[in-house]
Amino acid sequence: MLVYQLWLYSDMPFPSLSWLQPAWLLAYSIAWLFACDMRKWAALLYLGLTMLNLSLYLGFLNMAKQDLYSSPIYLIDVLFSFFILFFYKRFE
Repeated sequence: MLVYQLWLYSDMPFPSLSWLQPAWLLAYSIAWLFACDMRKWAALLYLGLTMLNLSLYLGFLNMAKQDLYSSPIYLIDVLFSFFILFFYKRFE
């Protein structure tokens, strides 16, 4: 999904709001890779990203702003957050 988003937005100028979608996916990918390596800081980062994402999604009533400022796979992120919370005591 990240590679597809990078390819999709490659023709747009870089410092624009349209690059927020790939930035969300990149941040989630990095946090998830380190969370799979059982790092507590990555688990907390992933949970923080998910809380920020959900607050942005629920805070904007305008659908165009929700699509622009929030992650495209927020429901999957919430599901993965439950997995992280379930296994949090095993993290280093």
